[in-house]
Amino acid sequence: MSFLKRREKNPKVDGETLVILDLDGTLGYSLIPEEEAFRKIFELTCRKLNRNCDLEIGTEKMEQFYKEAKKTHYELHYLKPKRHNKRLRLKIFLDKIQENNGVRFDSGFLDEIYKVYWDYFGAHAKSYPDTCKTLEKLMEKSIVVIATNNEDEEAEIKKKLFGLEAGKHYKYMFTSDRLGVCKPAPEFIEELMGCLEKDLGHSVSNKRVVVVGDDPRVDFAWAKPIGAVTIRVKKDLNASREPSSEEEKPDFTVDNVSDILDIV
Repeated sequence: MSFLKRREKNPKVDGETLVILDLDGTLGYSLIPEEEAFRKIFELTCRKLNRNCDLEIGTEKMEQFYKEAKKTHYELHYLKPKRHNKRLRLKIFLDKIQENNGVRFDSGFLDEIYKVYWDYFGAHAKSYPDTCKTLEKLMEKSIVVIATNNEDEEAEIKKKLFGLEAGKHYKYMFTSDRLGVCKPAPEFIEELMGCLEKDLGHSVSNKRVVVVGDDPRVDFAWAKPIGAVTIRVKKDLNASREPSSEEEKPDFTVDNVSDILDIV
């Protein structure tokens, strides 16, 4: 695809700028609520084991089981959509506990903790105060695209929690389900541009590209080969995280979503 040739940053081009935004942590407060929701599950699981199995396990140990489960989950579905499936991760989490402690959870416990996760998350995740207005302004002069590692179902939930509407706040949303790959895989940009050109019905090779994210580990390196301008929104759980390489460093770092209007 000709679009994937490296280009100079900020080229003078005809047509709109293409703005590609991440979802979690970039457009809304969701990563800290996610961590807190898992802690609620750890506490519930501790009580369950104590009550039904007379087994005393603390939340720190539960967190360790979860970290092991997350690692296994990522390895099983390396840079593929299912790596972000919460129900699958929770199943692996329960399996780890059962295998290591010789216990067996009842068949409905996975459903129970899955509900606890989404009840807590849904009550605490929200868009930033300036997100919707900023996206509306971007829509006036740009092609606004949301590109997320979430699967379709989770992206829909978060889209509603953030109050995002197609046609008003963004033109297209691409999930890992549709693209078949997750950031930071190099193939992510190829799949994204291919799907975008298919939906638009024309090439986007003449567009200036701006990529906006919050996590230096996954949100920028994949966009560098096409000369995209990269902007980091320093908020939520990843606010204190620092880039570990030149490829992870964004061109700009801002404190608020609305600040990207001064760059785009």
